[in-house]
Amino acid sequence: MSKKIFKQREGKRIMRLVVDLVPNQTLEYRALNQYWIHSFIWDVLKDTKYSTLHDVKGFKFFSFSSIFPINKNIEEGKKYHLIISSPSHDLIKVLKSNFSELAFFGNYSFKIVGKRLVKPKLKPVWQTSTPIVLYKDNKKNQYIKITKGDVRLFFERLVDNALKKYKAFFLEDIEIENLFESYVFRKQVAVKLEKRGSEFIIIGSHWKFNVPKIAFSDEQLKRFYLFLYDCGLGEKNSLGFGFVN
Repeated sequence: MSKKIFKQREGKRIMRLVVDLVPNQTLEYRALNQYWIHSFIWDVLKDTKYSTLHDVKGFKFFSFSSIFPINKNIEEGKKYHLIISSPSHDLIKVLKSNFSELAFFGNYSFKIVGKRLVKPKLKPVWQTSTPIVLYKDNKKNQYIKITKGDVRLFFERLVDNALKKYKAFFLEDIEIENLFESYVFRKQVAVKLEKRGSEFIIIGSHWKFNVPKIAFSDEQLKRFYLFLYDCGLGEKNSLGFGFVN
């Protein structure tokens, strides 16, 4: 189904959409729910050619950052930012052209005071802005926990997920030896989400990665890493997990 939605796979270089937001009220930063940002994006896409993507099983091919700068409180009248990324240039353009003047995250409203496209370059060092999430057993709703010693399983699942996403989008395979040249584990986090009145916890982890040097000289590998950069690492990217900078 997603093959019919994402028709232009080779088109222009991927762009990220930066949205400038000004809150209409002061609120605690921890009151912001990631699921609300996710819902806001789907609301923008509701009456577009991407409206059916929500119900497609499989990868959605977009992710988003936390609202930043991050402080204890989000203060009324101050400017904040949200970045939405996707390997689909067209999806990003559709989002940009369909924003209204207000963004609603749950019961909180923000004025949209700016929206602009930026063209990221492939960076040698990546840092997660939102945690990477990978299932240990999705049937039991169990996540991989680095503090439990599941580092090898984490990277096995991370590589497998990356290759599957690439193949689903470009309809071709790619071979890689190591996803990253080196890595540093930063911390593990538990993220509380609220969905339709119910709360649930998602376990993820933050990392710093070094991209293999060969990715800057091999065109297919470069495309692969640029794709990952804008699609997001791990699972639940459309919920804002695995966003990297």
